[in-house]
Amino acid sequence: MDLNGLPADYDALRRIADRHGLPLIEDAAQAHGATYRDRPVGALGTMSGASLNGSKTLSALGEGGLFATRNEEEYRLARRVLMFGEELPGQGRDYNARIMGWNYRIDVLAAAFARSQLTRLPEMSRIRRANGAALTAALDGIPGIRPPVVPEGLTHVYFFYPLLVEPEGLGLEDVPVEAFREAVERAVRAEGARHHAPAAPTRARPDAVPGAARLRTRLPLVLRPRPPRPCVPARGVPGGRGDLPTPAGPRPELQLPRPAE
Repeated sequence: MDLNGLPADYDALRRIADRHGLPLIEDAAQAHGATYRDRPVGALGTMSGASLNGSKTLSALGEGGLFATRNEEEYRLARRVLMFGEELPGQGRDYNARIMGWNYRIDVLAAAFARSQLTRLPEMSRIRRANGAALTAALDGIPGIRPPVVPEGLTHVYFFYPLLVEPEGLGLEDVPVEAFREAVERAVRAEGARHHAPAAPTRARPDAVPGAARLRTRLPLVLRPRPPRPCVPARGVPGGRGDLPTPAGPRPELQLPRPAE
């Protein structure tokens, strides 16, 4: 729901949910550290879930996740699902599954790492926002490139930095979509930027909504120059992988996390 590091429009979603009497379940996996009108992602729905795998802005360096709710009954049911459907009122267990459940317990070392990363999340989020804003400013006004827009009242932590590349803005509207996409990917790789691209290009269709011809191809790009020394893990941060040392330094306008103490 909170795609690429930017929260969804929760005011609109809440109105729809309330109109139909539905709970609003938030998927906050891509936007740890982002905010919506001064409220943190993960606390915007009736309940929320978020993975903590190694690529996330809040990482457990392994598999695991978070569930959050303000409702005591929802919490109790979640505990049952986590532990084979059993009721665990205390430390003991009666080995009796009350409902269908699974073994969703996170590894204790992964949980400890994620908890420690929470203390670094505000600073890592600040760096992501600064680097994303610097990249957006550098791309502003380039024909054929549409950088991401951050609506007023929201913060973006750039789990990905998606760019909309528009062939017609470059005078190449007659070039086949596949050929244009492959050429852009080759150019990005030649510049040394790590990127992710969709499995298939977005095609313009004559029966699509007005303006769909502009969505000829979408190339989500994530720039990850390596820092000159080991830093706290921050994969997905524009301007800093934060996991491997290298002699090559970052561009001076980009910021990097400080090494963990």
